[in-house]
Amino acid sequence: MKIITSLSRIKAIVSKELLQLRRDRMTFAMVVMIPLIQLILFGYAINTNVKDIPVAVVDHSKTALSRILVQTVSATNVVKVTDYYDSIEQAQTAIASAKVRAVFLYLTMWQTDLLSTQPLVLVYLMVVMSR
Repeated sequence: MKIITSLSRIKAIVSKELLQLRRDRMTFAMVVMIPLIQLILFGYAINTNVKDIPVAVVDHSKTALSRILVQTVSATNVVKVTDYYDSIEQAQTAIASAKVRAVFLYLTMWQTDLLSTQPLVLVYLMVVMSR
């Protein structure tokens, strides 16, 4: 019995609010149009795919394996290798000037770490900027 009275109260409130929305066209437009515009914006206009992030490479190892790794990373189309630097300082300057967003750093000992049983550590420098 108590559930039936609660449902009838909810039904009365919903019908009252729908009647009020029918009377007030501006409120109805806001209730319907604002979520509809948000749906369209988030569905079509806003693209969240990350693509072509400009990165640089500092390759101290200068081996075929490091070149293959750079090509593999470039093939994903998420990053775009724009520059190669000889020193970490040049790379830090490029990040500070917003010429690149990240730097992949391949040290001379990383290939021997890859071929051994020790865990491999690849270093990359990255800055997060809002544009």
